[in-house]
Amino acid sequence: MTLLGLKLDEADRAQWRDEVFRDLRVDDATRAPLERAMQRSRTAILEARRTLDDDGRLPDGHDIVAFGSLARFELTPQSDLDWLVVTSEPSSLDVTPLIESLRSKLVDGVTLSEPGDSRLFGETIAVADLVTNIGLQEDTNHTTTRRILFLEESVSLARPEIHMNALRSVLDAYVKAKDGSDQIPRYLLNDIIRYWRTIAVDYQAKATQKNPKALRYLKLLIPRKLCYVASIAPLYLLHRSDTGCDDQLEYLLDQYSTPALERLLGLLAHVASGGDEAVRERCRRVVTASSRFIESSGRAEWRATIEADFVGDDRKESEGFGSMRTLGKELHEDLCGIFHAEPFASFSREYMVI
Repeated sequence: MTLLGLKLDEADRAQWRDEVFRDLRVDDATRAPLERAMQRSRTAILEARRTLDDDGRLPDGHDIVAFGSLARFELTPQSDLDWLVVTSEPSSLDVTPLIESLRSKLVDGVTLSEPGDSRLFGETIAVADLVTNIGLQEDTNHTTTRRILFLEESVSLARPEIHMNALRSVLDAYVKAKDGSDQIPRYLLNDIIRYWRTIAVDYQAKATQKNPKALRYLKLLIPRKLCYVASIAPLYLLHRSDTGCDDQLEYLLDQYSTPALERLLGLLAHVASGGDEAVRERCRRVVTASSRFIESSGRAEWRATIEADFVGDDRKESEGFGSMRTLGKELHEDLCGIFHAEPFASFSREYMVI
C-alpha cells in the first residue's frame, strides 16, 4: 500500500485509514485520539478559510500558512497557532487582527496560543525566501527551518493555490539539482536530515534557558521524531520499484501536500505489508505512541504535571513525564527496528548511513 495523496476525497481517505488501522491491528481506543485530532484539524482549516474569505481583508497574492500540529492534523485544544504570511513579492502586510480573530474561532471554546518569541513565525515572507539560499552561509537557522517545515508540516488557511505554488517551487529546487538522475533527490533527503539534526542540537542549546523544558523534550522524542520519519516516507516510497512514479516533482508535490500524520500511516502500512511479524508489531506500537502523545498533550493538567515532574529528583520514574519519556525511548527502539529490517533496510543502507 502506498501513500495516499490529494486525489482522494475525504470518504476515500476515511476508508483508506480503516484499512490501515485494521491491517496494523490498531484497536478503537488507540485510533480514537488520532481520528479526533484529524477531524479537529480538518474542521479548523475549513473554518479558517471560510472566515478569511468572508472577511475580505487579505489582499490578493497573499496566503496565511499554518504550521505545527494543525498542519500535521494533530491539533489539540492546547496547540499553538503558528503561521506565516506567504506572498509572491515582498510585503509589509500586518495581519494581526485577522490572526487574533482566527485564534478564538478554530477550536470551540478555546483560544489557540500565539507563536513563540523566536520570530520564526508570525511574519510575512516571499516565496523566494524559501528557495533562494539552500546551503552555505546565507541559509540561516530561520531560512532552513521555514523551508523544511513548509515541506513537512504546512497548510493553507486562505488560498491553497498560493501555498501549492510555493510548495512546488521549493520541491522543484531540489528535484532540478538531480540533473536528470533516476535516483531519489539526495539534495532533499540531506536537507531533511540536516534539519532533524539541527533541532536536536538546538534543543540542547535551549536547555539552559528558563522556559518550560519537559514538553519541549517530549516533543523531540515523539511528535517531532515521527514528523521526521513521515518526511522521509515519500523518498523511501520513491525508492521502491512499485511506486510507479513517472514524474518525481508531481509525485513529491502530492505526497508533501498530504498531512504528516497520514504520511506516517501510509509509510507504516507499506512497511508492515512487506515485513515480518516483528516489524508489523513495531509499526503498530508506533501508531500507539503517536496516539498517546496526542491525547495527553491536549490536556492542560498533563502539561502542568510534566513540567512539575521535570524539576523533581525522580522525574524519570514519574507517572507524568517519566511514563511519556519511557514511551519515547520505546518508540526510538521500534523506529530503529523498522529502519534496520526489511523492507526498509536497503533504503537505510543506501541513503541514510553515509
